[in-house]
Amino acid sequence: MLQKCQEVFNEKEYNKNSINSSLEEEKKRRFKIMSNIQFIGELFIRKMITDKLLVNCMDLLISYNTEDSIENFLILFKKVA
Repeated sequence: MLQKCQEVFNEKEYNKNSINSSLEEEKKRRFKIMSNIQFIGELFIRKMITDKLLVNCMDLLISYNTEDSIENFLILFKKVA
């Protein structure tokens, strides 16, 4: 019974902390994506990737059709334009 109470208590603490950690995880995920987009743009500017690869990346971003993907598309477009 003691073990069950500890599990329930830990579960409640986990749920309370998971909200904060999920927000932090989302921020980390967005930062990583933005960094990768900027990196792709820099590679293109330095002629280290081809036009075709850049267009494929942009097509992929548009195909997701979410607010984040459109925003990332615009960031990449602005970087290479």
